[in-house]
Amino acid sequence: MDISRLDLALRSAGVDPSEYLLPDRGDAPGLWARDGGIALVAGPQQQWRVYGGAEATFGFTTCLSTFDSERQGCAAFYRELTRADAMPFAEATAVWQQEWARGQQDRDIEATRAHPELATLRARWDHSWAGRRARGEAQMTAAELHTAFQPVGRSLGWHLGGFDPAPVPDANLMAAPGPDGTWWLANTGERGRRPWFIAVGLTEADACTYVFDDAVAVAGFARRTTEVRWRAEIAARHCGGPLPPWPPITC
Repeated sequence: MDISRLDLALRSAGVDPSEYLLPDRGDAPGLWARDGGIALVAGPQQQWRVYGGAEATFGFTTCLSTFDSERQGCAAFYRELTRADAMPFAEATAVWQQEWARGQQDRDIEATRAHPELATLRARWDHSWAGRRARGEAQMTAAELHTAFQPVGRSLGWHLGGFDPAPVPDANLMAAPGPDGTWWLANTGERGRRPWFIAVGLTEADACTYVFDDAVAVAGFARRTTEVRWRAEIAARHCGGPLPPWPPITC
């Protein structure tokens, strides 16, 4: 089997074409895989590669397998996507998940050495969040996020409130509830670029913990992604239109 026949073979086997990407379909494999799809792409020196793994690490992808020929790559891709007993490339995905976890731990250790005050702050909130989850309570409010970084003398780096149509600073990160009560996160863009959504449809608690972790991540701590945030990011990439106006948040 070669690439010209693979798509038809997969469709004939009942595989949803929205779940995979092949070279002749024109989409960017990196973005496709980041949204949870599996992509087969031609690499250098006749190699063929499979990219994916985002469903295990919520947005972070890797090369799951490499093949020495088009025929080998197509045969493996077809076999994995038509399996009924497991997700495609399950073993390689599990290895990738472990590698990502080890890498995140190493990055956190290094960031703790460089920024002990932020490590203490994050540990304090981790403990609070764990207790609240156990009691079925919301993890964080906008008022708490507004003052969370005051003990370490750092700015949050995000604006909590609505979008003002008047000129705003370049690349301004914003978080606010929309008219339906769910929260959106966005970047206002820079040098004339239109604003874009980062994540949409979050609860206040999910939005606030997302912003907290992102603010800590700029100091070197890896952002601790969750499936909720990942799916909110995917939804944001399909969300057009202007940022919704909303009154400022009183914290």
